[in-house]
Amino acid sequence: MSIYSENLEKKRIAEDNLRRKFSLLDDLKKVVPWRMEIESRDSKSALKAMTCMTFSIEKDSNLRVVKAPDSGMPGWKGFNVCNSVFLCAICSSRERAERANRLKRCIAQHELNGGIVLMMTLTAPHTRDDGLKLTRGALKSASRSLGDSKIFRRLRIESGLIGVVRAWEETFAHANGWHPHSHQLLFLDAGIDAGHLRGQIFKVWKKLCLKNGLMKPEEFTRESDGSLKGLGVNIQEGNAVANYLMKSEELETRSQSEGLAYELTAGDQKIGKKGSFLPFDILRLAAKDIDLKKRGLPAQNAWALPVFLEYVEATFGTRMVTGLTALEGKLEVQQTVEEVDQEREEYEASLLVLAVFDRFKVKEIVHLKLRFEVLAWLGKDMSQKEVEDIINRMIAKSDIPIKQFEKVLL
Repeated sequence: MSIYSENLEKKRIAEDNLRRKFSLLDDLKKVVPWRMEIESRDSKSALKAMTCMTFSIEKDSNLRVVKAPDSGMPGWKGFNVCNSVFLCAICSSRERAERANRLKRCIAQHELNGGIVLMMTLTAPHTRDDGLKLTRGALKSASRSLGDSKIFRRLRIESGLIGVVRAWEETFAHANGWHPHSHQLLFLDAGIDAGHLRGQIFKVWKKLCLKNGLMKPEEFTRESDGSLKGLGVNIQEGNAVANYLMKSEELETRSQSEGLAYELTAGDQKIGKKGSFLPFDILRLAAKDIDLKKRGLPAQNAWALPVFLEYVEATFGTRMVTGLTALEGKLEVQQTVEEVDQEREEYEASLLVLAVFDRFKVKEIVHLKLRFEVLAWLGKDMSQKEVEDIINRMIAKSDIPIKQFEKVLL
């Protein structure tokens, strides 16, 4: 493949990913009103996510479409954001990328210092009747106890364990329900036999699972190729970590440190294993059923809506990644406020402004769900006038008055 063709393919992938994220944001806006009917506290975070990217936060109320020199796609500058890593595909992608870059710096610095990084995955058996909130809470409690156990105290002394970065992820399958699990990066100063360590940790993990009301985990599972894989506790090192779970073409071009970083933080880009669903998969199915209901048609995946709402409730007020800030301090890679401000100023100075839309045109763009399309059009060298002409023609044909939509926002 030529460099030109490769660049075109990367641009196409970037467009597809961005289109999917905006589509998921629109799907969330369909599902959230159903969440609000339950009147629980988690509806507040869902409501905030529902209003993400609907109005300008700039002083002049205008919104800009900008493009970085090294970026394949333009982006919006000035929209309000919800910062929800669990519910909003747009904010989740941005927050995860920022954390992945921070983690990548930590891994690179630690390896430069002569250290090694292992990835440990912790799981426990579950059934279709086990609620996500209780199972997730029990696993977190067991994980905290594991970090305070004798074996981890010994790791700090004998192997120079300087920090652990923990991330939580959930998948769903019809057979066994929700499957919460934790990926944890162990930053060690000295080499260690990963297989021996896994066996030691599993003995402790098994007891902690039972103590916290979870089912007894199995030590191994047999893969399709006949090999054995750690089940309750699995520890990986080297290139195996970079290629694990992150089933995307983008990962194949990453270095080992990048692979580790994105494995721990890029849950929004992963694809569920056969027979399992990630939260955003479930959101998409729930939104499709709501569309069918509005048209008077029977639901095709009636299970999706209550399952996604359970996820909304279980993740409310929780954190996806922990331990990263403390690790940055120990490795002395944490950026100062001045460095962050300077980096931001340099980045904003490099941006090319493709279009500036006033707040009235922004309302029309949001009303017609054209936030992605406007970026795509401008990215294909259409002028702002050409884009506005398209919007005006669509508004003229729209069966929902823009004033009716303004009442929702105002």
